[in-house]
Amino acid sequence: MMRLPGTPPERVGVLLAGPALTVCGHVHWHEPVATLGDGHVLNVDGRAVVLTAGR
Repeated sequence: MMRLPGTPPERVGVLLAGPALTVCGHVHWHEPVATLGDGHVLNVDGRAVVLTAGR
């Protein structure tokens, strides 16, 4: 289970929806990526992130 800051209502919503990738910010994490359910959470707080399509 993810041990990073967040609020319970949003966490439950993400777990129920089961998205492959959730992007968030506003709270700094030392590790920018975490696993949540079957997907991942990418925290972009203070970071530039470039996502490109796979080839």
